[in-house]
Amino acid sequence: MTLPARIMRRSFTLAACIMLAASCDRVSDLPGLLLPSVAPAGERPSIIASSPAQGTTATVAATEIFVEFDRDMDTESTRNAFSLSGSASAAGSLRFAGRRVYYDLEDELVPGNSYTLRVAGSAESTDGVSMQIDYLVFFSVGTATNAPTLLSTTPANNAQGVAVTSTIVMNFSRAMNRQSVENAFSISPTAAGAFTWGAGDTQLTYTPFADLNFATTYSVTLSVGATDTEGISLSTTNNFSFQVGTDFTKPTVTDIREVGNIVALADLATGVFKDSAFIITFDEPMDFSPTQSAFSLTRLDNSTTVAGVLSWNATFTQLTFTPTDALEPSRQFRLRVTTGAQDAAGNSLDTQLTRTFTVSNAGGAVNSDYLTVTAMQKTAPGAVQAITLSPAVTTTLNIPGSNLGADGTITIDFSQAIDPGSVPTNITLTKLFGPGAGSSIQGLAVAGTQVTVFVNSFRELNQYELKLIGGRNGIKSTVVGAETGTFLSEDFIVYLFIRQ
Repeated sequence: MTLPARIMRRSFTLAACIMLAASCDRVSDLPGLLLPSVAPAGERPSIIASSPAQGTTATVAATEIFVEFDRDMDTESTRNAFSLSGSASAAGSLRFAGRRVYYDLEDELVPGNSYTLRVAGSAESTDGVSMQIDYLVFFSVGTATNAPTLLSTTPANNAQGVAVTSTIVMNFSRAMNRQSVENAFSISPTAAGAFTWGAGDTQLTYTPFADLNFATTYSVTLSVGATDTEGISLSTTNNFSFQVGTDFTKPTVTDIREVGNIVALADLATGVFKDSAFIITFDEPMDFSPTQSAFSLTRLDNSTTVAGVLSWNATFTQLTFTPTDALEPSRQFRLRVTTGAQDAAGNSLDTQLTRTFTVSNAGGAVNSDYLTVTAMQKTAPGAVQAITLSPAVTTTLNIPGSNLGADGTITIDFSQAIDPGSVPTNITLTKLFGPGAGSSIQGLAVAGTQVTVFVNSFRELNQYELKLIGGRNGIKSTVVGAETGTFLSEDFIVYLFIRQ
């Protein structure tokens, strides 16, 4: 029947109903002409194939959705009659291809959800005959409609006293997609590690590459991105936490002192021996590596770090620092132990320890101040004459005419007794200018705090530089007990001018 014919038939039926309405009390009183016409079952359009097919209970996410009719269908009524709904989104659009109508999904169907494919009985063929009876297909995506679950974990949630070598094990209700679970896994604080699977992919073990941190709470998260082998996601994100170790008390420093000193080292102390080693005592065993890294001793005037050797007692409660070289005399230093120091359980110092001190003789040492020159004089030839102890002033040495060119002596007095072995190569006499021949040192003698320099001759109008080499490799004082010799802070220079 053509479209104009359908319109004419329905218009006639409506008109008849209006004219006879007054005389009809019930629908059954209407003549058969006025009742909707129903085509016999064999003449109505029907669906001869579909995907999924009726009777299907489970399908895959990538299933193609379509219905196929036994004849050409009216596009508008068929479009209005078609629907796909479910417990998850199933958005898409219809596409007609001959007698087959496809439903092109915007996204794949979601595993673990149920859907209903429906073509209402209002769908009509192109000749105006409707299906009359709905076509329904009930199906699910995947073999299960319930989500997989995380059954148990090791360590359990809120576990305490977990070993630093512990692995993390998760057991699932069914086989899981490995990559999705590994991508959904995270641990905080970060602990790099490796995944291994077992028990038919229902058990995942995470093994950290390094020991976990003592006294630390770790939180593990497994997000809903984790799916089973069919792509069904966990219903909720899973979180569990555990604590490593049982000791959560921070260590403290109970004492710091120079080795051998009965008095603790106070901040801003003076009189520290330059040959001292230092011992730091903690109230519990410490983790040697981070604690050693947390230690430093710095010379403050030039910010250099003092090199030395760190050592521990048998219980790791005392750390000793022995400088490689004696500390610089008459200088200020800062000893520091930062909060990076940790006990054996991984707890850090609560506050940084700092001691600033000065190396000097104030505490009874002899060689913890710099060696100094206290006096210098010409003793021969002629009368004894003092030499000014400053390179800014040239001392004129008066030599009687009869003694010009004669050998002479200069005595140098120091603040401490001198090590004779440090003298021979560390005193020089150099002619700077003048008409006479040059002079040289022909001998040296050391007696306690005094050094005598024997000069082979003095020449009139010559100017000389007398240099005493300083520093750790220069002139040194003698060893006193456990104290190494001290030294001049720098080269000591005087200038001499000879005249009659």
